[in-house]
Amino acid sequence: MAGYSSLRGFLIANVLLITENVESIHNLLEEVSHLLTEDFFNEINNLLYNTSTLLTSSFINETKPLITEIDPLLSDLSSNSSAFNIPQLLTSVNHKSRVIQEANNFLSSNADAIQPLPNTTIDLLTTDVVNKIGSIVNSTAPVFTTELADNLKNTLDNPGDLLTTGLINEVNDILGEVTPFLTTSNVQKINNLLSNDNNSLTAQMVRNTEALISDASQLLSDKTALTKAEALIPIALKFLSDQPINEISTLIKNGNGLLTSVSATQTGSLVDSLGSFLTNQTLNEFETLLNVAETLLTGEFANTTGTLIDTIEPVIPPKLLQQVATLLYNAGQLLTADATDQILQLIHKVSLVIGPTVLDQVKNLTERGHTLVYPNRTNTTTVLIDGVSESTTAETS
Repeated sequence: MAGYSSLRGFLIANVLLITENVESIHNLLEEVSHLLTEDFFNEINNLLYNTSTLLTSSFINETKPLITEIDPLLSDLSSNSSAFNIPQLLTSVNHKSRVIQEANNFLSSNADAIQPLPNTTIDLLTTDVVNKIGSIVNSTAPVFTTELADNLKNTLDNPGDLLTTGLINEVNDILGEVTPFLTTSNVQKINNLLSNDNNSLTAQMVRNTEALISDASQLLSDKTALTKAEALIPIALKFLSDQPINEISTLIKNGNGLLTSVSATQTGSLVDSLGSFLTNQTLNEFETLLNVAETLLTGEFANTTGTLIDTIEPVIPPKLLQQVATLLYNAGQLLTADATDQILQLIHKVSLVIGPTVLDQVKNLTERGHTLVYPNRTNTTTVLIDGVSESTTAETS
């Protein structure tokens, strides 16, 4: 066995140490010599020291059984050494001469880039880093199964099918359109909006919103609200001209100043209140309202309404709107739950009295009153009432 090893080593050395290879090795040593400084060896020593932390007792104990299992295999190889194909081994040795030449060329052209690598590696492979790498390897090794590797491959292949040239061009076009909008000022406004929305999205608000969505889903079926809302789209498109869109843009900008922390809190309270308001009954009523709106909001009605608004707008000054607001406020104060009940009771009692006969009499009275109350006679009646009032006052005095 020893004779065979010596013969094999001699044959390999005889083929390897030819004049061409010796010159290549000599050139390689000359190129590498300026790297082999004292600092370089110190860095390698540090690297070896850090690497030695991996060779713990546990690692050695795990390696020993492996060596024990490999030993019978090596014995079998030794007993079957006659089966070795020496010419094939020598062919592989010939390949090594080319590898040495290629390594020589690589080191010659990259010597300056290779020299800083040991310093960087020494700084990186500290004891803590080596220990962490060992922990990561131990933790992830059981996870990286063949199935996971196949899944990762499929995951990486799918984006390749998605990222076509057409999609990339479309994304570039979108980025080109969005880039002028993403100024420092706009980004800051978006951050403010997100911050305020975060204050609004409390756990309670999320639960209430989920309840609203659950109730609304019963309404928004294919056969009810969505079908009816579809008929409203052509009408809505007529209102979405350049001017309303510009007004909406201004409204969004103003919304940034409106969505403060206080308003976010108030919005949360409003959503809490809506949660108790939007019951199944109110949703059914809303569906009925959509049915009415679908028949009412025709194209002709939209045109008529637009003309009516243009006609009424000059007649309705701000003062009148303020009076209407006051009237609505007073009506709200009047129409409390108790007052509404009393009015309903009164209407119920009066409805028993107002029969067909009374209605006919009221109709006759209205017709006679129409002939009585015309402008000249109204003025005369007013003067007469004023005169009687003054006489009555004088007699009383």
